Amino acid sequence: MKGITRFGRNTFLWFLLVALLPLTAVGVTTYIDLRLHIKGTAFDDLQHDAHKYRDHTQTFLNAWLWTAEAFCSDGFIKDAVLEITSGTGNKSDIVKQLNKHLRISKKDLYRDISEVFILDESGIVIASSNDVEVGENLSRMAYFRKPFINLEETGGKFAGEVESQAVPGRFHLVFSHILKDMDYQLPVGVLVMKVKLNSLQIITKPSVATFTDTTNTELLATAYITNKDGWLLAYSSPPGQETSSQHIDTKNVFRVFETGTESVGEYKNYLGTEVLGATLLVSETDWAVTTEINAHEILAPLRRLGYMFGGIAGFSLLLIFGLSFAISRGINKSIKELILGTERIATGDLDYKISLKRKDELRTLSDSFNTMTHSLKTSNEERERLFSVVEKAKIEWENTFDSIHDAILSCDANHKIIRVNRGASRILGIDLNELINMKWHDVVGKLSGFEQLARDALEGLEPLSREVCDREKDKTFLASIYPMVGNDGTFQGSVQILHDITDIKKAEIELEERRVIAMAKLAELAEKRDLETGHHLIRIRGYCQVLADELRKQPKYSGIIDDQFIKSLPDASMLHDIGKVGIPDSVLLKPGRLDPEEFAIIKTHTVTGDEVLAGPEYFKMAREICRHHHERYDGKGYPDGLKGEDIPLSARIVTLADTYDAIVSERPYSKSRTHEQARAIILQESGKQFCPDVVRAFIGRENDFRALSRSTPG
Repeated sequence: MKGITRFGRNTFLWFLLVALLPLTAVGVTTYIDLRLHIKGTAFDDLQHDAHKYRDHTQTFLNAWLWTAEAFCSDGFIKDAVLEITSGTGNKSDIVKQLNKHLRISKKDLYRDISEVFILDESGIVIASSNDVEVGENLSRMAYFRKPFINLEETGGKFAGEVESQAVPGRFHLVFSHILKDMDYQLPVGVLVMKVKLNSLQIITKPSVATFTDTTNTELLATAYITNKDGWLLAYSSPPGQETSSQHIDTKNVFRVFETGTESVGEYKNYLGTEVLGATLLVSETDWAVTTEINAHEILAPLRRLGYMFGGIAGFSLLLIFGLSFAISRGINKSIKELILGTERIATGDLDYKISLKRKDELRTLSDSFNTMTHSLKTSNEERERLFSVVEKAKIEWENTFDSIHDAILSCDANHKIIRVNRGASRILGIDLNELINMKWHDVVGKLSGFEQLARDALEGLEPLSREVCDREKDKTFLASIYPMVGNDGTFQGSVQILHDITDIKKAEIELEERRVIAMAKLAELAEKRDLETGHHLIRIRGYCQVLADELRKQPKYSGIIDDQFIKSLPDASMLHDIGKVGIPDSVLLKPGRLDPEEFAIIKTHTVTGDEVLAGPEYFKMAREICRHHHERYDGKGYPDGLKGEDIPLSARIVTLADTYDAIVSERPYSKSRTHEQARAIILQESGKQFCPDVVRAFIGRENDFRALSRSTPG
């Protein structure tokens, strides 16, 4: 490209680029759209199939759970279990009869059941179809704990898998159901069925009659079921072949277990094959169902599209090259003329005019150069005008400086005042002219706290602000000091500002007094409903003060428990049971223990207290305490089930104080216990009901607790 300017060359290249962009955009867009369409259709089919697999899996599980429930309704089983657990009759004979009944009447009816056994209330095997596990303690197993211990959460049933102890990686399906007595329907044990894992295989190779969408039979052959530990429980193995579980590391499957939501995507499966897959969780189990299709096969049409666009792109490149070269040569001459004109203007020839006989943007550019030269001629006048504006701004700034009500003192490196405003003269009571050349020590040094503030700011060469006082005039100021540092890092002087905040401080004191009165009145409200609550509140206030003081000594809390925390906690703690104003007298003042419905009503006082105190900022800590003082450190409390240090510190403190007082105080439903008994209970519940840090603080000040528990009527 000899004789072509750099701009002409770049223009040629840009023409090539811009001309190729539409072709490239069409090709890429088509490719992406087709790829997304193919993948989207495949994902929809996979999700559809996965939902069908999951539905059949849940139907499979429900069928076995129904079978377990049917076993539990057997009158002979119920009577035998009741006789064994109650100790009536000949236990050995009853166990033998029950074992035989489980083996002949139950297990032999279903060829897929490998074992049926029964656990008593403590998780001990009391009967088994195999006669091999009687007496074994299985209370740790989920198929006992979930139906029996967590009866309200699970409905008394369990479905899942258990790994064989004899053959690692080999699993049994386990279904269990709670056993209840005939008379009172109270739980007396758990019936457990172990089912061969091979029976689950039918779900991953369903017949056409089961799945009406025959177009997806190829996708259905690649389904498998996994548990949360990555073991394959069922997959497309030949009919009749025993399932040998395999551990997998497919990221898509583990992502579903981590997030709890279904997942579709493209990934490598456990066989190392690039696939499109969909994974769903199976409700009430730790299982996931996955359907997959080979990604290479489903995306094959895209490769043919790539070959087609390659040929089109090559032909288009040759055509665009010729057109771009012709266009760039046409503008090259005009570019050279523009370069010559700009060089003349750069040398100071402001009368030179660039003239191009064109009707495009290059003509506009030449006109712009001509306009620029005209602007340069008038620049001197503009500079003079700007100087005038700057001078005027200086005068206006000086007037503004003097109109500021705060006291502003500018000092040099020797701490001599070199400039002040009229606000300084008014606040300090010294004539404006007298202030100049005075030392700041002689002017503001008398203010309590100012010298220490100045020392800290000037030593650190960092701006600082603190409250200072004029005790003679009963005034409070917010003092700010801004050190000035030169380019070499040396101290050059300082600016000191005094802002009168006397009225603000008085308002803060008045607000604090009102807050304390408000809390006291609210506490009286609880006392008027229950005299014991009143004495209880007085003791709680003292316990909380002791615990906060002791916790503050721990480095972990030294930055959290400040003076304001110490001040606010005792008052706020008195409101922890304010929500009980909404509890009916029949429940609140009931002697003896509450039934479950009454206790549920009592539990609402936490939320009620939070709602009652909503609004004012000064009730923030009290609201935290009201809502969360019945939370447990292990997360089993109410109303929100918070755990560990997610529970506000104030509530953790009140929880221990409230519990201690409940133990050592006489209540309608319980007698008072000694301090030593309370101490043992609190140590036992450390890390469970109570925060371990708060428990350590209690142990450090237990003598104070003992004294406070005797200081008011209990």
